[in-house]
Amino acid sequence: MLSNRNVLAAIDSISSYLNLNANDIILSVLPLHFDYGLYQMLLAFNLGATLVLEKNLLFPNVVAHHISKYKATVLPCVPLMAQLFHLSAQRYQFDFSSLRIVTNTGEHLSLAHIQKIKNIFPSVEIFSMYGLTECKRCSYVPPHMLDKKYESIGIPMSNLEMWIQDENGNRLPANQEGNLVIAGPTIMMGYWKNPAETEKKIQTDIFGKRILISGDRATMDEDGYFYFKGRNDFLVKYKGAKLNYFEYVKKLSAISGIDRSYIFLNQTHDDQELIVCVEMNVSNKNKDALKTNIFSHFPSTQKPCHIYFTHQFPSLSNGKLDKHQLEKKAITVCI
Repeated sequence: MLSNRNVLAAIDSISSYLNLNANDIILSVLPLHFDYGLYQMLLAFNLGATLVLEKNLLFPNVVAHHISKYKATVLPCVPLMAQLFHLSAQRYQFDFSSLRIVTNTGEHLSLAHIQKIKNIFPSVEIFSMYGLTECKRCSYVPPHMLDKKYESIGIPMSNLEMWIQDENGNRLPANQEGNLVIAGPTIMMGYWKNPAETEKKIQTDIFGKRILISGDRATMDEDGYFYFKGRNDFLVKYKGAKLNYFEYVKKLSAISGIDRSYIFLNQTHDDQELIVCVEMNVSNKNKDALKTNIFSHFPSTQKPCHIYFTHQFPSLSNGKLDKHQLEKKAITVCI
């Protein structure tokens, strides 16, 4: 449950670090049932800016044409869009000179996707952002720091405070992993008709300030930039040892020729199988070399049972990865 104050606080902070104004033209292909899409409308209404709604997420040529037609200045993006624009730009030329900002949230931008966006939109500022349902947006990486801090989820936006604490509530110094905690006016009122779950997530500190125990594991570096390390449910037991999905996804996605990766455990009748899914760059044809590279990142006792290769991960209507469909396809092909 979000109050009017929660929403307005988020809008003010987001508008501030993006430096949005009434002259901006936001072109959004994101569905309005996706909070990232909904907030494009709220941001535009709050500033008196122009909002162009486009429904053809999977047709980059149409989106590109409308960027040029409406002289869009702001393009909210997800990694899938970067991939589609990259493929389209190899065949067609478009006028993107009006664009000044490309934003991303929902899924972390890999270095490969950042480079694709830079190649397509060389003059834009790229804002890589991080948020939670319970408090909308939390942090962002300033564009001038993206090359250096591309693995980071950024610094807190204005009006918010973030820190890392241990299981006992003690704040941790730089480079120590712990629970990510957020405080500020965007923190939700609670979960609808679920006081027990609300009590777990929303607490009060010694000064009476409401804080959100996010459930995310993270670290903070000496410069105050935060790094997502996964969630407690990303840690699984496989072959007698712990395995952190997120850490392996990060390593594999950094391999040349791989745009995105995804890992899951498939439960068979009497065992578990680790399956790696890889979204290959269309220019990469050498699966054997990729397999060797992928296997080299896993300890000998936790090697993947199967590797599923594809040039395009399935997506939901909001552009996010469709994990259920991807797992289903991988199991069908590999097993």
